[in-house]
Amino acid sequence: MLSIGEIINLVIFSISILSNGLVLSLYPHFKINNTINAGNLVIFLQSFTDTLFTITSLIFHNELVAQQSYCSIFFIYFNQFQLSHNTFLLFGFIYTCTLNFNFFMMALTIWARYLAISGEYKLKIKVLLLIFFLNGIAVMLLSAHIVYFGVDHDADPYIIYKFDQQNNYTDTYVKATSTSISLKTSGLKFFAILLPIAFYININLFMIIKFLQKYRIFMKSQFSLMSTRTRTLGYDFLRILYFQICNPVAFMFIPIILYFVAILLNLNVRSFGSVIIQLAGVVSPLNAIFVVIGLTKSRRIMLNRCNRILFTVSCRKRKILRNNISTVLSKPSVTVKQKRLMFQLFLIELNKKLQIKTILFT
Repeated sequence: MLSIGEIINLVIFSISILSNGLVLSLYPHFKINNTINAGNLVIFLQSFTDTLFTITSLIFHNELVAQQSYCSIFFIYFNQFQLSHNTFLLFGFIYTCTLNFNFFMMALTIWARYLAISGEYKLKIKVLLLIFFLNGIAVMLLSAHIVYFGVDHDADPYIIYKFDQQNNYTDTYVKATSTSISLKTSGLKFFAILLPIAFYININLFMIIKFLQKYRIFMKSQFSLMSTRTRTLGYDFLRILYFQICNPVAFMFIPIILYFVAILLNLNVRSFGSVIIQLAGVVSPLNAIFVVIGLTKSRRIMLNRCNRILFTVSCRKRKILRNNISTVLSKPSVTVKQKRLMFQLFLIELNKKLQIKTILFT
């Protein structure tokens, strides 16, 4: 039987895959003359990376436990397998990469959207992809640095189970054979190891704040000079970017900072680490939902798709109704009054179909 935590993870995963799938399906609609500009492409790059994070969050779902000067990571779904220490290091590396990439994608999205709306510099797709891949390599190097140098290879792999036994804490996931990897949080080495990734994240935060401010100022200064379509698109993206910035800050950045503060103060935060992991998973679906709902163009496309579905369903129902009426009318026992009522019902259904068709093509 699934636990509450597993159900929550599956719900988050399902919503994220669905919402990001909807965003990725919009790709053909954002092409201009069969090509897509860098400002629009970055939307789908973000959705792609969010999808990767969603998948890794489900596969490498873990618990983060702070205890005895250690911060331990336990991968829940690999509990029954006797895997090596290096394998768990690899899992930690993959998960950390997708987690750390989020802030860079926000910075890249805001920068690319600002250039697209302002025309300050014509960003080429090759340049955008080059920056994307170079930062991907940078994130992998930083994550490898944390995992390899931060993890205490001599730490007790059963430290979480022993800690729970000492403190009479019951965890449905942790068993006597459950192994984990641990980072030693005492001493300056811990902060020295985290310094590069902290510096990288702060650079991205600086870029986010700087270009978001420039984006807002540009929209205000050029308000009267823009066409209605450009102005609507520009402000749609500005609102989405505001929401997408608040999203990782609220569900990822602030909880992680609070967790580290609690670790430094030696507070009992046994279950808070697991809550942080689940909160981080919320970021991906919300990013996609903001795009689907926030963009006027996206809403129109989704409405058109819904109308098409309704139109298809209506046509099928009409066909079934017509067949049923034909069958009944062919019977000699049917009175003239019944035939008239059936014909009126057929006309009502036909009228509904025409109304749906009118909505669809307006």
